[in-house]
Amino acid sequence: MRVVKLGGSLLRDPLLPAWLDRIAGAGRCAVVPGGGAFADAARAAQAHWRVDDVAAHNMAVLGMAQFAHLLHGLAPRLALADSTDGLRAQRRGWRCAWAPRNWFW
Repeated sequence: MRVVKLGGSLLRDPLLPAWLDRIAGAGRCAVVPGGGAFADAARAAQAHWRVDDVAAHNMAVLGMAQFAHLLHGLAPRLALADSTDGLRAQRRGWRCAWAPRNWFW
């Protein structure tokens, strides 16, 4: 299985759909999304409201999940995996975007 990290800076890159198409067609893979603007919003909220690092971390993890949903919307061949079981399914030939909704501190 391949693991591909797509940084949040690609969020507005016009080549993102083409990259996703290549990744989704390349066999078993798991795409790990960055947080991008979604994580930036979490950092801005932490700075404004002065919430602790645990709350900010959890908001940033949700930002990664949001980016995963965007990736899935652009490339529906990428299933969403939000658990280790979903990631393990890669061994059966799936392609997925990791949406870490349940990976909190």
